[in-house]
Amino acid sequence: EGERDWPLSTMAFTVPLHLAALVFYELRPREIPGPLLVGWLTFAYQGLLKFWCEDGTCSLPYFVDSLMVGFVACSAACAHELLSGVPYTVCIVPVVLILEPGAG
Repeated sequence: EGERDWPLSTMAFTVPLHLAALVFYELRPREIPGPLLVGWLTFAYQGLLKFWCEDGTCSLPYFVDSLMVGFVACSAACAHELLSGVPYTVCIVPVVLILEPGAG
């Protein structure tokens, strides 16, 4: 039962926290959807790596998982910058605050 609840814990429960981080970062309401989508995709990818993979299939060391999640977050933030013109740091900083609280 707990194994199937990972989408709720990694994607749904992080939305209020991510919204609070975006408000703390002083984004205008019209600028929030892009960084929120980038964060949501990053949290979904982290959840897939953490809970969907089994020991025999795609179990990777923690630092490799962190590197892959960071790469996805940076790539999505850069894609958002290319599409909207909003700097990529607007997407990256709130994600880092949630993924690595001590790093922010």
